[in-house]
Amino acid sequence: EHNRRRRIDFTETMQQKKAENLDFGVDIGQRLRELRMERGISIRDLARKSNLNVNTVSAIEDSARSFL
Repeated sequence: EHNRRRRIDFTETMQQKKAENLDFGVDIGQRLRELRMERGISIRDLARKSNLNVNTVSAIEDSARSFL
């Protein structure tokens, strides 16, 4: 339930930013993947450490737009 609420909160935030037509200026997913790989962290370990489902982390890395 906690992870579900976090995903909903993230989705709502992304939708709000889209509605406000703000440009983050950064590809969040790409940057997350770069940082994870630089540190030698597997996607499973990152998911575990962040209390997110591995599919959620993967979707974020693939494209933050998948949440909109």
